[in-house]
Amino acid sequence: MKQKPALVLTAISGGVCGFFLRLYRNSTGYEPGTGLPKDGPFWPLLLLFALAGAALFLLLRSTPKDSMPCRFCTRFATSGDLVPALLITGDFLLAASGVWTVAAALRDSYSDSAAMVSGVLTVLCAAALFFVISGSIRQVDIPPNLLLAPVGYYVIQLILKYRSYSVNPVVEHYYVEILALALLLLTFYKLSAFAFVCAQIRHLALCAAMAVVFCLTALADCPGITSEALFYFAGAVLSLSILLLCRPEGFSPPGRRLSRSVHHEEDSTDV
Repeated sequence: MKQKPALVLTAISGGVCGFFLRLYRNSTGYEPGTGLPKDGPFWPLLLLFALAGAALFLLLRSTPKDSMPCRFCTRFATSGDLVPALLITGDFLLAASGVWTVAAALRDSYSDSAAMVSGVLTVLCAAALFFVISGSIRQVDIPPNLLLAPVGYYVIQLILKYRSYSVNPVVEHYYVEILALALLLLTFYKLSAFAFVCAQIRHLALCAAMAVVFCLTALADCPGITSEALFYFAGAVLSLSILLLCRPEGFSPPGRRLSRSVHHEEDSTDV
């Protein structure tokens, strides 16, 4: 994908611009007493999302469709130091957000049980992702069903978040977080499809890039360094890592090492 630098730059710059626009809106756009928007929807932020989506779509339009199946460990094998470091950092931040949520729920005797469930599931999801990342770094096969764990996790998170946000009559207060969660769900759903050899790389790249935009924007709604801020920052880092791993069909990373089972499969194919 020759347009990858442009994709990464567009995603990060869109997220940074969205963060400052959302921060400005939160500080000046609502009535102090009621929390209602002063002047209706904040069109600059909506326009930014539309322009970012259109730019990413146009950049990916020329990406050819995948025409043949490919092993997950081959397609998403890491090379170099940057992507493995980003993957491990994102997974560590996700686990830290889960531990923080569990600790806060244990300290507060009046906390909702949903917070405890959310924190425990976050830690478990980070553990599952660790094995996926380890397989990508070591370039060995992983159980395909392991990639379904983050998909199920983000489905549950989306339900829990919407359940807590829906009591707020002002949708503008929480639509960015809901869309960020939806895009993280789509990103890991498209990623997991590669383990079952039924996906397209440009669909994954588009979802991952938009997830970076919305996760960075959602950080503006977090009051300082909290478990929620760690959660969305982890989502941005993981989505950016996945975007960097998106490669054209037939790409083989340098120094590729395969597991013994993969060698056996290739030898039997040659025979």
